[in-house]
Amino acid sequence: ESVLAYLSYHSLRPIELVPAYPLDGARILVAALRLCGSAPRRTAYIIVAISLPVGVAITGVGIWYALVVGDALVWLSVLVGIHVLMQAKLVGALASCGRASEHPLFT
Repeated sequence: ESVLAYLSYHSLRPIELVPAYPLDGARILVAALRLCGSAPRRTAYIIVAISLPVGVAITGVGIWYALVVGDALVWLSVLVGIHVLMQAKLVGALASCGRASEHPLFT
């Protein structure tokens, strides 16, 4: 039982490095881009350009896997994908209004 818990915990850790906001990988990418002198608006557009396809992929794979396997817990990945899509939309909306620097990701 403890081996299964260990493996399930550590299998979730790499997903956090995917550069899709609100996952930690996006925060790392934003920090790197800002250190290189990228403006908040440009950085926001880069994050949105990465987050949207990743959110669609997470949602799609979650739905496919839930239908094939039938496990109810897999629907959590669908919710994570939808959350990524909603957050990407928010960051994109702020960037298009020229207010990306107001988002907590850029402070």
